[in-house]
Amino acid sequence: MALIKLDQKTFANVLGDGKIRIASTEVNPNAVRRDYETSDGNKGTKYELVYDKIVGKIKNIFIYEGDYGKSLKITLSDEGSEDVVLCLSMQSNFSDDFMKKLPNIDLSQPLEFSPYSFENDKGKTLKGITLTQNDVKIDNFFYDKTLKENINGYPNPEFKKNKKTGEVKPFDSDDWKIYFISARKFLEEYMTDNILPKMPRMSDIDPSMTEDEMNSSIDSLDFTK
Repeated sequence: MALIKLDQKTFANVLGDGKIRIASTEVNPNAVRRDYETSDGNKGTKYELVYDKIVGKIKNIFIYEGDYGKSLKITLSDEGSEDVVLCLSMQSNFSDDFMKKLPNIDLSQPLEFSPYSFENDKGKTLKGITLTQNDVKIDNFFYDKTLKENINGYPNPEFKKNKKTGEVKPFDSDDWKIYFISARKFLEEYMTDNILPKMPRMSDIDPSMTEDEMNSSIDSLDFTK
């Protein structure tokens, strides 16, 4: 009789504090306790291993829509180790930053993910992911740092003018929300049309992943920015 071991996967989440977290147990001396509350008001406690970085070759990317919204599932492989599925909420700056840099990533090479979340000298919280390949940081595919303008079709805010005075109307908070939603939708569509077709289908590489596994990997995602 031949015994075959099924592929094992570890699920890792990036939460609002910019840390990579992997579910563990209370008895693990390296685990950190975290009390959480989901967007629908459910409260609970988790024990997790906390990391600053993760390295691996992108094996697959797909979008999953579950009970708590959309999330990016990025399967990373590293020779000699089990695959890690890195989960990013699609309502976060982390997924935005990843999608902006994704077209510049060499999918045949290992990639270092270093999420960050910090407050700058103006009191604004900045969140994103530093991506590095061969000691070189991956740039935003949709922004030209020299020209200081959006490129490759990335949408610009459409400011409207006052019909009487001709002055540009300032954006209010609702206008900016609409703009950022449209920009995020653009990134999702660009990735879906240009990057995901290069990836294997989930049914080809992950036939054993269940609905419960999917939901458990996003049940504590922090949807705040």
